[in-house]
Amino acid sequence: MKEFSTSLQREKFVIQESGTGPDAEPVIALSNRIQVTLETPSGESSETFIIRTQNMHSCVRLAAMLCKEFAERGPIMGRSRDIHYPGLWSDIVRDYEIRFNSVIWAVIYYKGRLLFQTGEHHPFLDIIEKCDVQSPEGYEHAVRFAEQAFMQAGKSVKISHDSNIALVINIKPHEARCGVIIRGANRTATFSFTTKQKDPEQNIKIASVLNVSAAFLEGVQLAFFVGMHRQKLAYTLIERGGEEHTHLIAAERRLAYLNSVVHRYEKIYAVRFRPEKPEFLAMAEENELAAKKIIAPLVQEKIRLGEISKSVWVD
Repeated sequence: MKEFSTSLQREKFVIQESGTGPDAEPVIALSNRIQVTLETPSGESSETFIIRTQNMHSCVRLAAMLCKEFAERGPIMGRSRDIHYPGLWSDIVRDYEIRFNSVIWAVIYYKGRLLFQTGEHHPFLDIIEKCDVQSPEGYEHAVRFAEQAFMQAGKSVKISHDSNIALVINIKPHEARCGVIIRGANRTATFSFTTKQKDPEQNIKIASVLNVSAAFLEGVQLAFFVGMHRQKLAYTLIERGGEEHTHLIAAERRLAYLNSVVHRYEKIYAVRFRPEKPEFLAMAEENELAAKKIIAPLVQEKIRLGEISKSVWVD
């Protein structure tokens, strides 16, 4: 493949049925979406898959799995024996994810048809992917096409679509450029990195770039979780040895693992970051200090009201 480009979108669909009144609750469908277009080196065969998942990093990792499968064994569709998708998914979510994320789900589409699904996703996502295939103007106009489809079925609805990009990737044989945008409650973290092959005779592996991008997406979010829960533990807002404490310990181990994924990537490739490389453990410490500013006033108020003991106070 001469070039591979894609982006990860965070999407929100709000479906409001006409005539239901201003107080009627709309239907909301949330998803992360990535398009994966793969072609053989000769360009004779090309396949496009759409992946939607509950969280960002799993979406990118599932894309990496498809890229690896295509690179090693060729075109995916039309094989005499289908890929064992549940096995691919199990490799992604084993251990931490499957243990602490009970609502995780994923779907893979090919030409609007479901190839794989696990967990519970919103059925509207199936409709929008079918409309994407049928819409002559592409995905940007699939929402309007869906409204027309509902109208033809005798139901008038208004669909609003909010989308923002979390990851942009462009990979050529000897260079890859990635931009990562993490939007949090208080700030947006943006950075980019360029990857070059140390051995000019070897091409960059698409799956490797996707997997390290997923590590960054997960690591930045997990650093916030770790920082916040460390402060909760310090103020005894979570029970030492309890379920939340167990989750915190597992998250800290997961963060260390993601850090090792990035370090291994840097050993294989020449990587340049802009403005600088996110350091997950340092980010967790920064988030811990930020969390103290949020939690401390709440604890002080609870002490004043006599709801908790003054002994929990931490300077």
